Amino acid sequence: MNQTIAFIWENYEFGGTTTNLASLINSKKFRKKKIIIFTNSTNQALKKFRKLIKNSRVRIITFDNYLDLKFKKTINKIFLLLFRPFVFFFTLIKLFKLLKKFEIDIFVSQCGGYGDFRSDLGSILIAKILNFRLKVIVFHHSYSKPRLWSFSSNLINSIFLNFSDKFIFVSKATYRNLSTKTFFNFKNKDFKILSNGIEIDKININAKIKKLINKKFINGIVLARISEDKGHEDLIKACSLLPSKLKKKIRIYFVGEGNKKYVSYLKSIIKKNDTNEIFYFSGYVKGSSREIINHFDFLVSPSRYFEGFGLSIAEALSVGTPVISTKVGGVTDYLNKKNSILVKPFDIKKICDALIIVCQNRKDLLKKKSNGIRLIKNKFTNDVMGEKYLNYLN
Repeated sequence: MNQTIAFIWENYEFGGTTTNLASLINSKKFRKKKIIIFTNSTNQALKKFRKLIKNSRVRIITFDNYLDLKFKKTINKIFLLLFRPFVFFFTLIKLFKLLKKFEIDIFVSQCGGYGDFRSDLGSILIAKILNFRLKVIVFHHSYSKPRLWSFSSNLINSIFLNFSDKFIFVSKATYRNLSTKTFFNFKNKDFKILSNGIEIDKININAKIKKLINKKFINGIVLARISEDKGHEDLIKACSLLPSKLKKKIRIYFVGEGNKKYVSYLKSIIKKNDTNEIFYFSGYVKGSSREIINHFDFLVSPSRYFEGFGLSIAEALSVGTPVISTKVGGVTDYLNKKNSILVKPFDIKKICDALIIVCQNRKDLLKKKSNGIRLIKNKFTNDVMGEKYLNYLN
């Protein structure tokens, strides 16, 4: 059956939702489908996303989301904030005019973060009006409370959820979070928890990373957007507690983009804690995450609050790179003491202890490495994900 599957993807920066969508449509099952992706024109990850796509049957169409309008004058910014529900309504009208031009069998809303007024959730109403055969919402993250209109947006979004036929959660934690934070009752609905999957392809040498790191050190990586919730600050403070001899042996690289002010703040914390020789900010590095991670001796994911799934962690396991991770959100669906080192979020002392283990007991990590590789190859590849998605959707 030659189905047309459409994804609506409201997104703003490169992250796990971007990588997951690319992995899904690159899977064997989805390569046989006609794919249309609708995304906001302000999607900063779109250029990188296009390079990830290996499926030649993908068409990408952008639209203007009026909620994304950028104003220089404060009074205009206040207007946009105060009248968000009405601006949202005009965005939906624009989407209706766009979507009615297409014949779509399966319509999938990629919800990267529930909360506020979102075009991906609002489009489910449009899909209902246009009588698309199957309407699905994929939840990738937790509820995020907006600065204003929190009750109204939650209520309206909960109404939109009634127009969806099926629901997919990328982790048990995402399901539990949205079940308690939204006004919608998922218990009696058709939903499934389908974990993300990664592409297990050939690993190439990343020239920039190879040139950057020095193999005489024990090199670690944090591969994530640089922001307060990702726990970079906790890792910096944990490294300040390391024994002096180990401080001279370890190097940790922050690979990813972030707010310039917050990056400057982290650099001040590094200086204050006398860990200048340990940390390096590389910014965004071209290449697949797996080939980047493969050059390092360990990966740290010190997230403070929530991870929908934790793609970089799964990618690290797939190449046999030892993982230190906080017990947050969906990572506990597949991480355990057999394949990783788990610590509580914000626990600086435990993060420090974990760093000592990966640096001084590297041979003891061989069993964890083999367990991680086997787990990902058997259960968490993009082909496994693609097959599970289509079995559920059909």
